[in-house]
Amino acid sequence: MVEKLKRKQKRRSWPWWAKFGIAFVIVLAVGGVAFFAFTMWAVNDAFGNTNFDWQGDEARTKAQDLLDVTFPDEAANFLMHYMSWTDWHASVRFEIPAAVGTDWVSEQMCFGELARNPGLIYVLPNDSLDWWQPQQSEDNLSGSCGNDPYYHILIDQTDPDTWIVYLTANTT
Repeated sequence: MVEKLKRKQKRRSWPWWAKFGIAFVIVLAVGGVAFFAFTMWAVNDAFGNTNFDWQGDEARTKAQDLLDVTFPDEAANFLMHYMSWTDWHASVRFEIPAAVGTDWVSEQMCFGELARNPGLIYVLPNDSLDWWQPQQSEDNLSGSCGNDPYYHILIDQTDPDTWIVYLTANTT
């Protein structure tokens, strides 16, 4: 009979700290899996296509939206390269008739007076873009200004009738 009582005794439950430990490990595992899944999703999104090239009206629209500027109506032949990851960089090239002048630059952007100095070219060459050739300019105005975004401009006035505008902007 004593033997029967020993067998029928209620089994003791696990101590509270053991239950808490198991629950903690389960929550940690589920959280780790969720964190890993979110990280993979975010990295995949961030490392997706981060370089874009546009031309024509699409380039004009994207540049105006991104740079918060309105280009002269006469501006044409827009090309734009945009790259982004944690910050962004945009290169915009277009042409304007010389008759338009440069007033539109100072009216809309932070540029004061542009400098006529062949040694002072703020817009750097970019070998990966065959249409980006500010270094070929023989007569130009250039300048830089701003802070987040930071702007650089070069207006190639080599052709007396049609000027080529090179404009870059970037955040840091």
